[in-house]
Amino acid sequence: MSFDESVSQKQQAFRLESQPAILVAAAIAVLLFIYFLTDTFALSPWRYASTPPVLAFIACGVLATLIGLAIGRKAPLLERLTIALLLGGMVGAALWPAALRVNAATAEAAPEPVLYERVEAGVYQAVTTEHPELTFYGHQEYWAHPSQNERRRFHLQQGRLGFWQVDYDRIRDDMSLYYSILEDLNGEQP
Repeated sequence: MSFDESVSQKQQAFRLESQPAILVAAAIAVLLFIYFLTDTFALSPWRYASTPPVLAFIACGVLATLIGLAIGRKAPLLERLTIALLLGGMVGAALWPAALRVNAATAEAAPEPVLYERVEAGVYQAVTTEHPELTFYGHQEYWAHPSQNERRRFHLQQGRLGFWQVDYDRIRDDMSLYYSILEDLNGEQP
């Protein structure tokens, strides 16, 4: 029997449901993916104002991948590797919104209004130097509008994780108002 035939027989004999640890890891990865999507794009009012701890996210993802490889040792390597990489990637991704939540929960003070002035469309510099520069992507029509030339206040918070985050719900409310007014004005034109 050749090597390829031996591997093929092992893969045919393997049944994923016979490995509860791998099933649990896959379920956790799916739940983390759902959490990542809902908290990042629908629930969280926060966005990173300073550099997020990406290396920590990667390190946790690598650790989760190694743990994923260690479980279900009776499974073929390809299946274990697939689930382990899926689990590691989802742990790293889920830490993106989770870190914002933990940072906000551990902040000693409420979000503070910080005065910023526009440098260019979507880029704002704090009037004081202790706060990070803010760069906003997307909605270029909004950020380039002349009403955004003046100084404005953004609400920032810094928690025990050490990075700054900006309350994006307030910005989103301003954008909604801007676009609704723009839509009303465009609707009135002949």
